[in-house]
Amino acid sequence: MKIDKFIGIDPGLTGAVSVFSNTGKLIDVYEFIKDGSTSLFNYSNYLNFLEKHFKNNIFITIEKQQPFAKIGIKSIFTLGGVYYLQILPFLEKQKEIISPKTWQKYFALRNKHTKEDSVKKAIELFGNCSYFFGPRGGKKHNVTDACLIGYYGYLDATNSIE
Repeated sequence: MKIDKFIGIDPGLTGAVSVFSNTGKLIDVYEFIKDGSTSLFNYSNYLNFLEKHFKNNIFITIEKQQPFAKIGIKSIFTLGGVYYLQILPFLEKQKEIISPKTWQKYFALRNKHTKEDSVKKAIELFGNCSYFFGPRGGKKHNVTDACLIGYYGYLDATNSIE
């Protein structure tokens, strides 16, 4: 089956989603932004974003989520709930779940890389894309991570990884 779009998800409350064409061009981005004072994002906005891309044959790459040691049960519950809501629409789609180390190693990000390293790598690959910067010029590491995850998925699914 021909894949029309490739989607990369950096899950979590401050995560993001990237969408690539079948030629590997970055075409869209969605950021998970907390909805008001709640600890959840706006799910209906997320579904509206996905609806634009679900008309196509898609392949999804999702970063595996796992809680850090010694965090509270409330944090673990919130993390699990958010992760479930973010991947629920993809249950019937072609997908792969990869560890953070998989895509980070491929893009030569060192073991203790910083958020800035991910931003630099994304700019190196995709140029100074407007998605990568906030209204005041701040860098959006969540978006750049989602783009690197999505691009890794594109390369993997098209057998372009050496």
